[in-house]
Amino acid sequence: MLVERKNNEIIIRLDGSVNADFLQQTLDYLRYLEIGAKSKATQSQIDQLADEVNKGWWEKNKSKFIK
Repeated sequence: MLVERKNNEIIIRLDGSVNADFLQQTLDYLRYLEIGAKSKATQSQIDQLADEVNKGWWEKNKSKFIK
């Protein structure tokens, strides 16, 4: 693995044998951290949004779990 910093970017080079699914999950998490660092939302606003998303998901999917 090689990590380089160029201008305002960090470049990471990995061997091709790295599990692509795991790598994508890791990159998604890093993107989440990057976005979160720029956010001006309060924890209360984030919690409220999460509750709304979860409620909407449950309404759409509860028939798959409750018969």
